Amino acid sequence: MLFALWAFFSQLYQAPQQARLIALASGQRGLLPALNASMLYLGISLGSLLAGTFLPVLGAGTFLPVLGLLPLALAGLAHRASARRTDRPKPAPSTAGTVRAGVTR
Repeated sequence: MLFALWAFFSQLYQAPQQARLIALASGQRGLLPALNASMLYLGISLGSLLAGTFLPVLGAGTFLPVLGLLPLALAGLAHRASARRTDRPKPAPSTAGTVRAGVTR
């Protein structure tokens, strides 16, 4: 039952994450979801490789879970850095050259 819930909820972050990526660089909207999926699969593969390498050597003591928190901390820092860049106020759009109703020049 726990794995079924994990599988269900683990897929809920992909759509908001891809929408955020597209909002950050809308000119690359065809490429960003593909790169996002590729990096997701790369992360899964590297995590499996590292766990398969270190688990037999180190065992499942207290060191391995702490080592697993390192990528999570790095991801949190990367998210905070990207959130700071997107929170900057955007300049107001220019109205030069537009014609308004009822305004004569």
